[in-house]
Amino acid sequence: MAIPSQPEITAALYGALRLARLDRSGLNFFDRSYDGFWKSFFAAAIAAPAHFGLLYFTGATDLGLGRLLAEAMVYAVSWLAFPLVMVYVAEMLARSDRYYDYMVPYNWAGVWQIAIFLFVTVLSVAGLVPAGVASFVTIAAFLLILAYQWYIARVGLEISGGAAAAVVFADLVVGLLVRGIGGIGS
Repeated sequence: MAIPSQPEITAALYGALRLARLDRSGLNFFDRSYDGFWKSFFAAAIAAPAHFGLLYFTGATDLGLGRLLAEAMVYAVSWLAFPLVMVYVAEMLARSDRYYDYMVPYNWAGVWQIAIFLFVTVLSVAGLVPAGVASFVTIAAFLLILAYQWYIARVGLEISGGAAAAVVFADLVVGLLVRGIGGIGS
């Protein structure tokens, strides 16, 4: 895997924020090439501390070496499985030419998505918001992230809203399958 430069990382994370604001021009901040695709997996390394922080804050009681290794494997596979599935989905949608235009922003957006879930979880665990409010905020964050993913699919692949919803659904299914096969509860 090629490691992106600091300016490339900054540009990609900024582009992902612009897409979160429903600003299509956010696509211009990504290296949407073959090399940029492989560099976008560096987002997994950036997001990993937040992912493992989520494990801790959500009350994972057995964080021994075995559990951490299992989580690390599932985490790595989850970053690879959906892009592989998307090769075929993009072909079915006749959008193979837009594959990198979608997958590169999708990968970088994962950093912000995990950060949002960590933030919401810390608010809840720290007791900074009442339990009922925390549940509502968690559900709202999940729905906003689904909408964010939908928008990235819609503009990245240049597909209809319904097709973008199907792509997001496929992502959810792949994620659940990976965690299920890996023996890790969702």
